[in-house]
Amino acid sequence: MRITVTKKLIINFFVLSLLPLLAIDTIFYSKAKEALIGRTFEQLTFVRVEKTARVTAFMDQRIHDLINISENSGSVNQLNSLNYPPESERVKNPETILFTEFLTAYLRAADCYSSILFYIPDKEPFSILIDSAYPTDYPQVWLQKQFDRITSSTQYFIQEYSAANADSAIQVLLIKGVYRAEEKIGLVMLTVPINNFSRIMFEDNPLNGLGKTGESYIVGSDFLMRSTSRFAQDAVMQIPVKTTGVMLALEDSASSGMYKDYRGMQVLGSYGRINLSGLNWAILAEIDANEAMVPIFVLRNSIIYLSVIIAMLLLGIVIFNATWIMLPIKKLKAATDVISKGKYGDKIQLKQQDEIGDLVEAFNLMSQTLQEQSERLEHEKIMRTTSMIDAQEAERQHLSRELHDGLGQLVLAIRMKLNQLTDDNTDKNNLLIAETRDLIRVTVSEIRNISNNLMPSVLHEFGLVAALGKLAREITANGQLVVDFQSNFQEKEILINRIQIYLYRIVQEALNNVIKHAGASEVVIRLNKSSDGLMLTIKDNGKGFRIEKKSYFSGNGITNMKERANLLGGHFQLNSKVNRGTEIIVDIPI
Repeated sequence: MRITVTKKLIINFFVLSLLPLLAIDTIFYSKAKEALIGRTFEQLTFVRVEKTARVTAFMDQRIHDLINISENSGSVNQLNSLNYPPESERVKNPETILFTEFLTAYLRAADCYSSILFYIPDKEPFSILIDSAYPTDYPQVWLQKQFDRITSSTQYFIQEYSAANADSAIQVLLIKGVYRAEEKIGLVMLTVPINNFSRIMFEDNPLNGLGKTGESYIVGSDFLMRSTSRFAQDAVMQIPVKTTGVMLALEDSASSGMYKDYRGMQVLGSYGRINLSGLNWAILAEIDANEAMVPIFVLRNSIIYLSVIIAMLLLGIVIFNATWIMLPIKKLKAATDVISKGKYGDKIQLKQQDEIGDLVEAFNLMSQTLQEQSERLEHEKIMRTTSMIDAQEAERQHLSRELHDGLGQLVLAIRMKLNQLTDDNTDKNNLLIAETRDLIRVTVSEIRNISNNLMPSVLHEFGLVAALGKLAREITANGQLVVDFQSNFQEKEILINRIQIYLYRIVQEALNNVIKHAGASEVVIRLNKSSDGLMLTIKDNGKGFRIEKKSYFSGNGITNMKERANLLGGHFQLNSKVNRGTEIIVDIPI
């Protein structure tokens, strides 16, 4: 599947844009969630601490009542009256009646007691019943045991008590000794129904900080509820609550956390232990996690909606930017297609001060360079073609002159000699035949010279080194100039025919130029073999010329020499300075 650069840019930019957005959203959501959960824990802890303070204050007031009653002289008189049989006499005692009425009124006004009991050893206890729902028939043995526990006038006890036949009617008992002077004469016991704590703990108030699913409750060491539940009736002493919060609280750990409550629901809770002597109670304030997390869910949804909107905006911006970035590249692609069809010189009009602008500028320069090179190559092609045609034409003219002026005249002379032959003049015929033979010998020599100029036989028979050596000797012998030829190339190393012919023609053309134009007296020719090819060097001591003068290349055979070197896959180099001579270097791979 082909994916365009535009699509890749869109995908990459979009992903790179989304990553910071997702990171910010994740961090913001995590921080907000952490802050909300922390605030919820603080609120639950505040409720727990406040409820704990109310329970403690409630019990402190009960202890205060217990101390006041136990230290009141009326209690001493009440206990003394227990020694008077029968009971009717006690009832008729004015002081006892007055104290009983006062005490009953006080306890009823407190609205938190079920009864008060006075006890001395081996006597029937005396009780004032405030709430008939709670029994007062405490076993004598149990009462005596409580009496025996008291060891000082300041000592008091708090404990839970439930009659065997009334599991739900659990009470909290406050017990203290009654002393006359330093003598322990009995005890007084206040009974507090457990429902008093439900009134403290349970609040159906939307402003209590616990929402619709939050509640605070007390759990005893037996993991049974001591206060009512928002979600269940008759929860006291009926619903087991063995949760993580309760177990940690009973271990005297006060903290907060997320765990499952007695309903199996995930809750956020704050838990701790109520520090009351004789009562091992855990107090908890909890709220359902789903309700507590509602603001977080709302925030999460808002973040998602906002992120989608931002993502769509980012996508639009990314598409626009990617299209804008790719526009000059598409123009480059279109211009490249034009160039691939051989149409050079087209320029892209784009002004950008960036890498794209540099690329467009480089492309325009490349297009211009290609156009110039194409024009130069076309010009060179025309020049090569023209040079080749001119060379062929010159060769034809030269051959024509050779045939007409040399060979043609000889053949004409032979014909004339043969026409002079007669049948009757033998001596004259013999002379004509001898002259004709001389002309034929000269003709053959002329034909051999013409053939040698066209293709030296020595080149074909003995190779390039021998042919170049012979050429150098002939030119030197003619007195035109001194040609010094040397080579380290072995004749046994046979070159392909094309290389031999082309190199020979290059030397022949170079020597021809030296003779015609250089005004040199000496030419040095070197043909050496290297590790990767042949190097041909032709150097004269002539007048030289300026290479910058391009018109010199058009008529001196240099183009032909360069073309032959290129056709052999080689390199042609021309060095020349005025009055310093000219040097031609040709490297040919073999």
